[in-house]
Amino acid sequence: MENTITDRFRPKIHFAPKTGWLNDPNGLVYYKSEYHLFYQHIPDRIDHNGILHWGHAKSKDLLYWEHLPIALYPDQNGDIWSGCIVVDKMNSCKLQSGKENVFVAIFTQNNKGLQEQSLAFSNDGGMSWTLFADNPIVANPGIKDFRDPKVFWHKKSERWIMILAAGHLVRIYNSQNLLNWNFLSEFGEGEGCQKGIWECPDLFKLNVYGQESLEKWVMLASVLDGSPMNGPGVQYFIGEFDGHSFVNDNHPEINLWLDQGSDCYAATTFSNLPDRDQRQICIAWMNNWKYANDLPTENWRGMMTIPREFSLKYKADKINLFSIPAYKRKKIINKKTEIEKQKISSSNILCLLKHKIITPFELKINLKNNMATEFGIIFKNALSECVIVKYNYNESNLLIDRSKSGLTDFNLDFAKKENSAPLVVSNKELSLNIIVDVSSIEVFAENGQIVLTNLIFPTKPYDNIYAYTLDGEIKIIQCSIWEFS
Repeated sequence: MENTITDRFRPKIHFAPKTGWLNDPNGLVYYKSEYHLFYQHIPDRIDHNGILHWGHAKSKDLLYWEHLPIALYPDQNGDIWSGCIVVDKMNSCKLQSGKENVFVAIFTQNNKGLQEQSLAFSNDGGMSWTLFADNPIVANPGIKDFRDPKVFWHKKSERWIMILAAGHLVRIYNSQNLLNWNFLSEFGEGEGCQKGIWECPDLFKLNVYGQESLEKWVMLASVLDGSPMNGPGVQYFIGEFDGHSFVNDNHPEINLWLDQGSDCYAATTFSNLPDRDQRQICIAWMNNWKYANDLPTENWRGMMTIPREFSLKYKADKINLFSIPAYKRKKIINKKTEIEKQKISSSNILCLLKHKIITPFELKINLKNNMATEFGIIFKNALSECVIVKYNYNESNLLIDRSKSGLTDFNLDFAKKENSAPLVVSNKELSLNIIVDVSSIEVFAENGQIVLTNLIFPTKPYDNIYAYTLDGEIKIIQCSIWEFS
């Protein structure tokens, strides 16, 4: 869709609502070759001061989405807050009424500050929904912040597991039928970042890359404050889960972060992906509560990250969670340009492309350093608005500077400091994968070891890409640029 003046920041390959407000992704579910995305939605406002519903969209490729009617509306039990969807293939809930597998949504309802867990079901693949007559299914046990359930089937215990946020920790429950839940355990006391309350937890299993017989459980927990950018972020834990309790493999004070940019929150994974894939695919809200209500978009506000595929890999004798874009590039790329191998010295700035780039695009580059102290890539438009991705070799830091990226003065917190993430590279080689859309930049470094996600609001699209070095020479080993169709 061609951007109009009033819609100039609408992304082309990231999901955003047609109109109204969007925040957390909810109910991510794969069914019959389609990815369904539900999300926190206020249809009649572009700020968070309204009544929350569940919006709905679907996609075949994880990039281009079809908008669908609102899925869940508030009722006497309250607003529809965050939650999840499972496909109950066993019909354990006894709510299936036709040939289609029943979809079961479990989510928080907020009624004048009282947060409880409710259920809705769909017998037509998520296109229409019925709120369960006996909601809530999990009453509030006297906890102020008690929300965001994520449910999955645990094969070994042969039970449904629910994990939900409760203040600065998570509570774990199980059930045989998705309707009646038993409290099992808590995790989080003194663990990880405790500066802000926890939200939107997730729990899933992955094999460790290169050691397929080794399985680990990963817990995600968004935290309202205390991230590397001193605001909201998504922390994660790696450990063991036996169907009853989660045990962290690392020291409680170790903080691990899914994304070290400013704008990644409420990450959650898809349910019902084919077993043969052995994959976990995640989407997060690309925003920050410090300025979410002030973004300079019109008629809509809020968008999602690029869907990301997770893997567990060893780095410096520790297992870490890696993230890479989850879409299949060959199916959606319109134009590919290979940049020739060459050297960049500190005496010149190199324009990587001879033609003007068209947003959105993806740049992948592999570098070899020869005594340089810094390497950077500049994405720039005709108004000299630019965003800079740079790596400081002396300090082993990856940075994004959006201070001159376009509109920044709508909130003082938006561009007051650079994004920075520690990153040690081996043999002075560095690989970067950068996705630029109309109003966002996502940087995946070293095959997803470090991710930096940032909103940007250039008043004209970036159409030139430059590379530079400081105090030495950099060799481009490989560089490709893809423009999306």
